[in-house]
Amino acid sequence: MSRIARCLICFFALFSLVASISSEAYAQVTSGFDFYADATLDVNANGRWDEITGISGFDFLPDNSPAVTRVTGVSSLPGIGAAFNLPGGSTGNNAGLLLTIAGTSTQRSFHEAPGDWSNEDVTIEIWFKPDNLTPTPTNGQILFEDGGGTGFGFFVDNNELRLRKAGGGGNVASNIAGISGEFIQAVGTYDVSAGTMELFVNGLTTGTDNPGGGDWSGGDAAGVGTRGDSNVGGIGSGQQSTESLDGQVAIFRVYRNQILTAEEVKKNFNAIAGKVFLDTTGDWGTATNWDTDAEPIVTDSAFIGGGLTGTVTLAGEVADNLTVGHN
Repeated sequence: MSRIARCLICFFALFSLVASISSEAYAQVTSGFDFYADATLDVNANGRWDEITGISGFDFLPDNSPAVTRVTGVSSLPGIGAAFNLPGGSTGNNAGLLLTIAGTSTQRSFHEAPGDWSNEDVTIEIWFKPDNLTPTPTNGQILFEDGGGTGFGFFVDNNELRLRKAGGGGNVASNIAGISGEFIQAVGTYDVSAGTMELFVNGLTTGTDNPGGGDWSGGDAAGVGTRGDSNVGGIGSGQQSTESLDGQVAIFRVYRNQILTAEEVKKNFNAIAGKVFLDTTGDWGTATNWDTDAEPIVTDSAFIGGGLTGTVTLAGEVADNLTVGHN
């Protein structure tokens, strides 16, 4: 067979792989989560975000004045079919979603979950889309907060996403101005024994800090997109010059006593965003040829939503065999 013919066979073989591996990738997130709320699954229209997977006994109570509404058709990402739309502008406990005992209006913190989750390592993941990146308050908009003077939270502040922890003054920031037109994956981890925290955005680490301070939340109730109770977890006591989120929230996930690795965070991003990366590092697969030059056939290519984007490079001699393995 000619080299050109073999090149074409390898190229079209890549397209045939899409159907076999992309659907598998969409379905898989890192196992072990203890709280998982997905707006796409919340179809019962009962005024709560209660399609919750996990053992906390909690769900979310959306505010009705000003109204937090479930909306569909909000994203091109295959893993997001709906979200809760938050109107923004509140400096109180409204215009967001309050963490409550399931089916009630009794507010709770993850400090009050069975076994006190705040004494253990944690990974918190949120998928959100901001409508306003430059809010007026000094400390921006609340994406999630739990606790107060002992607390943990995500904030949208002057074109940046911030992960903050109190006590200890932990603060890690990442500029999100260039990606705010679509849903963003925000992941924050905290290692209780080491006192270290890390922020990931869209599958990539953006920075770390070492605030120390032991547990990551106290008894002040939690909220998504708004202040849960009297204080702002991650910053401190009181209102702390913040306001509620102007934007949408689609997914909220907590891994209790589990710090996701960089690869596991990337896996969660790919599962929602619909990406399968094929490269020579083995992140999502391997492409190998057997010629004497030992050069890669596929470099830095990505299948997104069933279509091929990026570049496919057939380097060196064309391989007689092509193997792509999905991790």
